[in-house]
Amino acid sequence: FQRLDPNWGPKEYGAVGKDPTGALTDDHLQLQAWMTAPQPHIGDADTYGTTVVLNCATTVQGPTNFNSGGTPPFQITAMSELGTSGHNQPVIDALGYCRLSGVAINANGPSPMGPGVTSYTDAVRADGNHVTVDGFSLLENGNDNLLCAGKYLWVKDSILRDASNDNLNAGGSCGANDKFLSDIF
Repeated sequence: FQRLDPNWGPKEYGAVGKDPTGALTDDHLQLQAWMTAPQPHIGDADTYGTTVVLNCATTVQGPTNFNSGGTPPFQITAMSELGTSGHNQPVIDALGYCRLSGVAINANGPSPMGPGVTSYTDAVRADGNHVTVDGFSLLENGNDNLLCAGKYLWVKDSILRDASNDNLNAGGSCGANDKFLSDIF
């Protein structure tokens, strides 16, 4: 089986992204099917909504290397709180060897986060080993934008901003083998 016109994006799996009025559609089933398919995962210039945690164990790449400090054109946004008090949940649960490159993950907490404002949704929880966030990715508006729970985390050329708790929560298994290069926290 060979595609005649491959773009490798989530729309091939039925994802809608923003509808013609600009409202988000819940694309979690389509996004998860796309992220687990044995193929390249190159997102298109759209914003996709999810109401559940998405598992990542592959490379998810934005359509371009976006380097002007703004929001990458491929975005995944939480449409509601995914967690509850004392039990935070991430938009992306990064399992072993997950790589997010040129991707925006918005936990959709109140922005800007102010004193006493708490979100129970994290942008990304790095549960697996060898997780990478690079390529001018953006993690924003989470309780923790990046929660390190695995080993050998690599974060390069990315922005983590507007968290209600920590942009980077280095508790858990984070340690000497993790690398953070040219990032903005």
